Amino acid sequence: MNGLGVKIKIIISLFAVATVLVTAIVILNYVKMGKKPAGEKSLPQTIDKDEAEERFLQAFENWGFSEAWIKSYKVNSRKIKTDKIYRITFPRNISIDFILLELNELFSNTENAKVFSKDLTKKRKTEINVEIAGAPVIIAYAKTDRKLYRENIYASIILDGREDEIENVINLQLQPTDFAKSVLINVGGEYLKPAQKLKSNGFDCAFLIDDGIEEYRYSLSSDLSRDELKSSVKRIVNDFGKENIYFYNERSKLANSPHFEFVKKRFGEYVKLLGFSYITDLTKKKDAVEIKAAIKLLITSGKQKVFLLKKSVYDSLEKFFTDLTKKGVVFLDAKTYISG
Repeated sequence: MNGLGVKIKIIISLFAVATVLVTAIVILNYVKMGKKPAGEKSLPQTIDKDEAEERFLQAFENWGFSEAWIKSYKVNSRKIKTDKIYRITFPRNISIDFILLELNELFSNTENAKVFSKDLTKKRKTEINVEIAGAPVIIAYAKTDRKLYRENIYASIILDGREDEIENVINLQLQPTDFAKSVLINVGGEYLKPAQKLKSNGFDCAFLIDDGIEEYRYSLSSDLSRDELKSSVKRIVNDFGKENIYFYNERSKLANSPHFEFVKKRFGEYVKLLGFSYITDLTKKKDAVEIKAAIKLLITSGKQKVFLLKKSVYDSLEKFFTDLTKKGVVFLDAKTYISG
């Protein structure tokens, strides 16, 4: 098969994976709707037509719709029961059902507003109605354009599994809705079993080459001969896996030693070796607002979108990552992201 054919297959595969993951994430996210901590209740609100329209349009903004896909038209209110209708074009990779779920969530805490929908099969459209006190205030017709596609943005989240952080990730089980699918681990004998366990639990592991390698078996010290360095590199790759991504810390003494070019060349014969600067390290940031701002900035830029987070911080950002997913961000494991 030629190179173009392979690329097409990869693109189709990624699209299929992205669709399945988005579906799982969104459905499971809405299964949790309305579930609040014990003792916490959300009081129903009474809203007017303007607030209803604001929430209606918010649903499409949440899913990254272009303004060009949403058209409104003035109509005769005597015939249509409202003075305006919406015609909304859906790209082929956003299900109308997702927007209906979003609308139901946005209107779930109102006591006087309800969302209804019905399929107009012959016209291949879906009619969406928002009613206040039983009277329609919004009427919209949604139709999918098979030629229209909302571009996805691919990114990767890596959990920090180095040193004392390894205990926080070692027993992780990968779930379909997980945004983080990779763990960064140091090279060393003590990390072999944790890496194997993470892999058996579905995680992709990436390994860091730096000054922390102490045991002779994996040593990359400048005191070693070239033959010994060759053997160390080969043992690292054999023990930790040729299929993984390896990073090196550019600020380490190892990376700035005269023999490191030789070491890099040896690694390059077996695996992909990248500088740690390829990753945006957010492990030192504790403020969730700063972390969200940094990720949003890089998501919309042309730079690499690989983020390193501590598990405790990652856990607190689930809703944030869900919101990004709805806007078209697809989170891949580091190996797939870097290789693709």
